[in-house]
Amino acid sequence: DNPIEIMWKLEGQRISEDLDSRYSIREQTLDDGMVSELGIIHAYRHDTGIFTCHASNSYGQDEMTIQLIVQEVPEMPKNIRVNDQHSRSLQLSWTQPYAGNSPITSYIIQYKLVSELWQAQPERVMVPGAHTLATIQNLSPDSSYHFRILAENRLGSSEPSEVIQVTTQEEVPTGSPIDVRAEAKSSTELLVTWEAPPRESWNGNLLGYYVGYAEVASVN
Repeated sequence: DNPIEIMWKLEGQRISEDLDSRYSIREQTLDDGMVSELGIIHAYRHDTGIFTCHASNSYGQDEMTIQLIVQEVPEMPKNIRVNDQHSRSLQLSWTQPYAGNSPITSYIIQYKLVSELWQAQPERVMVPGAHTLATIQNLSPDSSYHFRILAENRLGSSEPSEVIQVTTQEEVPTGSPIDVRAEAKSSTELLVTWEAPPRESWNGNLLGYYVGYAEVASVN
């Protein structure tokens, strides 16, 4: 019965419009009681908690609890590390970020060559949300890459993580010297010349060349 006094609490602390202007309390008196509505403008993650509506009059008191969970996109992954590194692949790990009160469904690893700009659709690898470890393959030897990671839940994607730079290891050249020529300088001396293999086949820094020869048996 009226008059009824209504009080709202969050985690046991009384909510006051004077202390936080984001909260608004609207009350309407009816013939059979009262309606009280609590509104929150621009809810943030710290608004997550147990709200209590406490009603009392001269005959007694009662209360009802409501659990509010504020959901948002995840934070960016952190602590990105290179665990294993080869000439054409590497393994990355990272720390699971705050999920935004909604399970992380996937991670998106984006990468590019250092010499390139980030494109709207860069190279990427999708990783299930339960994993914080991934292997990136089909890289080029002795090449410097930028990597960044985004976390994704059903509300959207996080901001990209900090960018890390990684250079893949070298491997043996996949190309041979070209335009190889031999010229007799005397009865005991040959001059051998050649051009370097195509640059994309070096797979690292060329340290030198091996020049081999063998005597060919004469044919009578």
